[in-house]
Amino acid sequence: MFEIEGCKHDGCLLTAVTGTGYCFYHLENPAEVTEGISRRLKENETIKNLNAEYIELSDMSIAGKNLYVSRFSHGVFNRVDFSGCSLRIVFFDFCVFRDCLFKNTDMKYSVFAGATLNGCDFSSSDTVHCNFNRVTAKGCSFNGSDLYFSTFAYSDISDTTFVDCNLKKVRFNNTKRIEVSFKYSNYEEAFFGESPRL
Repeated sequence: MFEIEGCKHDGCLLTAVTGTGYCFYHLENPAEVTEGISRRLKENETIKNLNAEYIELSDMSIAGKNLYVSRFSHGVFNRVDFSGCSLRIVFFDFCVFRDCLFKNTDMKYSVFAGATLNGCDFSSSDTVHCNFNRVTAKGCSFNGSDLYFSTFAYSDISDTTFVDCNLKKVRFNNTKRIEVSFKYSNYEEAFFGESPRL
């Protein structure tokens, strides 16, 4: 795991964006830093050890990239295409995703806990050992995906489909589900039992 540097601003408890020494809130030139990170994501085939907590990215494609051991916690992603990416130990906790594509991704040990997912497409992906606990997901598709050992516990999921998925050992404990389809999936191998709320 890469080391996360604290923000140098006196009294700030947030983490510093890679290569800057400061968090996004205390950068002198946040737009320039965002552009630099966007360029790095688009121009490199493999990106690793990147901390970009609180970044906001819109209308871009990083399809087919390899993204490893990186942190985008609390970020905002609008219409970003992650299709075909390989993601390993990537933190998207508490992010907001609007109309993003994760089709055909190979995703392992990555974290979306507490995120908001609106109109996102995770179809035909290997999404294994990933944490979607406490997400709010609306209008999303996980169709045709392998979700082995991932977890959606305590999440609010609506208008979302898990059609023809591998749900073996997937946890949906304490989820609120409205208009959710598990058609053709092995939902009997998933966990839906209730447990005490945290």
